[in-house]
Amino acid sequence: MLKLILLFTSILSLSLPTYRPMSSRTIDFGDNICYYQEYDSGSNAGSLIKYVKPCPEGKYCESTEGTNNYQLHTCETLPKYRNTLNADCSTDFECDTDLKCSGGKCVINEIYLVSDSITGTVYYCEDTNKLPLREITSSTTLMSCISPPGSTQKSTFENKYYITLEDGTNYYIGLEPYKVPGIIHLKQNSGTKDYDIDYIESSYIGKVEVGHFVQDERACESGIALYFYGNGELTKPSDITTSTGKMYKRCVNLKEVLSDDMIVYSLSDGKEKIYNKNELSSSYKNNLDFSYEYLTSLEMFKNYKEKLHSILEQCIKDYDYTEPYTCKNNELRKWWYFYYHPDDYMLYKDQKQVIDYLVQDKYYDYYQDESNGLRALKYMFYLLILLSL
Repeated sequence: MLKLILLFTSILSLSLPTYRPMSSRTIDFGDNICYYQEYDSGSNAGSLIKYVKPCPEGKYCESTEGTNNYQLHTCETLPKYRNTLNADCSTDFECDTDLKCSGGKCVINEIYLVSDSITGTVYYCEDTNKLPLREITSSTTLMSCISPPGSTQKSTFENKYYITLEDGTNYYIGLEPYKVPGIIHLKQNSGTKDYDIDYIESSYIGKVEVGHFVQDERACESGIALYFYGNGELTKPSDITTSTGKMYKRCVNLKEVLSDDMIVYSLSDGKEKIYNKNELSSSYKNNLDFSYEYLTSLEMFKNYKEKLHSILEQCIKDYDYTEPYTCKNNELRKWWYFYYHPDDYMLYKDQKQVIDYLVQDKYYDYYQDESNGLRALKYMFYLLILLSL
């Protein structure tokens, strides 16, 4: 397995832009330079090398001189962004898009959507009696703030991502912060005997236990889900009258990766079983990834989940509307970024300047403070100086 990982990493390194820490630069343009590029003149002559480093707190890396071959970037002071929801204001011009200034505060104009810089969108409505909804049969793909249709109570939609009403209409409901499309509730079709979706809960990331069906594997505690039939088995139920049965993702524990196509998994009973995705139809098979890159992604998910759960209550209480999945927490930002870019982490995890630069390139006010150990050593050093006086 180690040989395969090394081979995968070497192949990956040939297909990606090459970053190098600024500490190994060949040209010194000054301490304020956070990025410059040049072409390798060594064994990889002609390949582009990007020398990078993160900027200190309160600054971000901005293109300064992009007309020459070096493409110089410098650390510049972060601009003041427009105020977000509930921030103080005096005019509409001070408030973020889709907000207005009313009563000295930035409030929602009609609907307010917040997109993470990597993935995911959260919606809010001005009227507390309305909900961000999208009828599936509608031609639009956008959420709208509307009142619950007909005699449906607002509580019917709470903690839901997808629902079928009694009149047969289907709706998607806007997600809340730190939530993804989670637990699937199935019902057996009286005609085909197959299993259809009744409704889908919105679930906190990493909170759903093994064994549950989910729409999004990020809802699983393990971060991984495999396709099963609606009865929880891998063999098509004999009473289904259609040629193929519907399959849904189910949270599992990952035990071992055997190849790009096969893994060892377990459910709540702990029994280890082999899952070969080649037994699936292409529509399901293509949605599963057992590569070593994916293993790194799961490692990032585990780190993200553990940090999020340790501060989730505080994040909800002091919610920052600009980041619906990272709480403006630097550690969450790091793991969330590399969950979606595991190849970068595999290549540069031992190069701190590169790692921090890549995250800061997505979250401009990201910075890495000194470690507690280094800070403690500095305090000890200062204390020794004082004692020697």
